[in-house]
Amino acid sequence: YTGEMPVKEFRGWVWQSGRCLDATRESDEHCDKKSFFSLRLPIEVLRDALFQPEKPQWPPPDLDQFQVRVEVLPPGDGPAIFDSNEDGAVPPFSLNDLTGLLLPGETLTIQKADRGEPTHLVQLHGKDEVLEEPSPLLTRLIRKLPVERYDAPVELADEVVTPMGSYRILFHGDARSVNKILSAVASRVSWFVGAMLLAIALAWLVIETGVVRRISRLTRRSSALSRSVKGVGGLQRFDLADLRGSDELGILANCLNDLLRRVKEDAERERIRAEQERDMWHAVGHEIMSPLQSLLVLHGHADDPSYRYINRMQQAVRVLYGNASPSEAFQSSALQVQAIDIAKLLRNVADNAGFVDVRCAAAYQPVWVRADEFPLEDVFSHILKNADRYRQPGTPITLTLESTETTATVIIHNVGQPIAEDFLDKIFEYGVSEHAEAGANGNRGQGLFVAKTYMAKMGGTITVRNVEDGVSFALTLQRMRVGGAQ
Repeated sequence: YTGEMPVKEFRGWVWQSGRCLDATRESDEHCDKKSFFSLRLPIEVLRDALFQPEKPQWPPPDLDQFQVRVEVLPPGDGPAIFDSNEDGAVPPFSLNDLTGLLLPGETLTIQKADRGEPTHLVQLHGKDEVLEEPSPLLTRLIRKLPVERYDAPVELADEVVTPMGSYRILFHGDARSVNKILSAVASRVSWFVGAMLLAIALAWLVIETGVVRRISRLTRRSSALSRSVKGVGGLQRFDLADLRGSDELGILANCLNDLLRRVKEDAERERIRAEQERDMWHAVGHEIMSPLQSLLVLHGHADDPSYRYINRMQQAVRVLYGNASPSEAFQSSALQVQAIDIAKLLRNVADNAGFVDVRCAAAYQPVWVRADEFPLEDVFSHILKNADRYRQPGTPITLTLESTETTATVIIHNVGQPIAEDFLDKIFEYGVSEHAEAGANGNRGQGLFVAKTYMAKMGGTITVRNVEDGVSFALTLQRMRVGGAQ
């Protein structure tokens, strides 16, 4: 370089689109429009180099060192509108850039459209990315897909006119190459898909054999166990040992197996205890019935007061005889309902209550009700014992009879402390007593349970309520006609 001035003479062309960039301003002549240019570099220096006597070279060895800078200047002294050296400037277009836009099987040809035979200037081919042989099976499968004009190639042609001449552009595409690429990609992906399906199948097999099948067996055995529990025989057979394991299902099966074994052992002990208790009731009933039968012979006359109480004792033994528990005995007992004069029975109960100051306000006219004499007398006996236990010393227990056309109600009242409100609905349950130490004093909490059970079997009701000065029990029975009168 010897300091010569750079060559400034060149040729260039600028094309401007007729449409505005802003679609809303199509008719405006001063709108922004898209322009592109083409530049031809001066070749005088290169041409002079060809005539040098010393071994000329073409292309020149310093061709890669050529620097071209394009600036578009506005009128006046303003800054450049466009400068190719600025950041973000688009590099000049090259025909080789079209190669990356072509798909495999596509060909772009540019010809010089002269009057003579067309001359091929440029021919670009899409890069073939198929690196492995496609699967013949997948290729045949793809060819079976319903695609129109599969074997017909795609051809497009256009002609471009420039100041340098006319050029013809040809585009050729082969659809079979697309299927070839698709087959190759499918072949490559098929291994991954096959491995994934195999992994899914193995996972399903592991879950099916390790979890689902065990859950199914546990469900079936639980259903069978539930049916056996609801049956008469109780827990018949269960075996969950084969479902044990270290996972959650195995731990659950282990816990259920241990729990069911414990329940079965408790049920077996309860059955043995019930059999022993039933044998005890048999023995006790047998030993009591023999002397009671002898006493009944000694007091065999109906007018004898002892005859009535011996019959009550025999009936009580028959109710409890041969049953596993007293509650079951009372509930399963059968009563002989008949016509009873409740007024006469109340007077007899008051006279033979066994403790003082029991007053009866019953009428002396017969009031016939549906009842069994001995169980009804037991009902009065249990309620009177409770009334005597909780009444204030020196106060009476009163028995009052109130009757309507269809019912007869006996009210037993004692003066004393009222019953707790939350305890009123519980006193008729078996084994319930107000005092925790009642069992030690011989009170088993079954008197009021027996009274309610017998009243229900006779078609009557029994209720309790707190009154102003104490507690009142109300026993209601159905009246019945005897000999044409009620």
